Amino acid sequence: FAPASFFLDPFLYNYTNFNISKCRISADFDKVIFVWGVNFAERDGTHPVEFANDADFTGTLFDSDAVFSGVRFGDNAYFAETEFRKTAIFRGTEFQGCARFTDVQFNGTASFKDALFSKCATFMDIAYNGTEDFNGAQFGM
Repeated sequence: FAPASFFLDPFLYNYTNFNISKCRISADFDKVIFVWGVNFAERDGTHPVEFANDADFTGTLFDSDAVFSGVRFGDNAYFAETEFRKTAIFRGTEFQGCARFTDVQFNGTASFKDALFSKCATFMDIAYNGTEDFNGAQFGM
């Protein structure tokens, strides 16, 4: 996405696909509500979005499935006061900067299987109301 990547307070009512995208500047999804599912990649990790700079999902509501499989966060990723009402898939996701998950609610499956957290990862005040999977995740690599 370019030149501006701000999605402040919108409701996205249809199924949203951001796969096969490259974001060269910071992306701000502050308080976005994704009513239907959202794909930042295919479920199998193909065609992932690449965020070159910060990606901010503070206050975002994912009302249906959220797929981040294989997504590359080149800088910091912020998920604060974020709610995932269904499945959240971060399989094979690469967090090159700091991954900050604070005050997050996962109501379905939260999969971080084979995710890579290169610099730092913060998981604070997290509610897992479904199952979580960190099998194969690597920290500080």
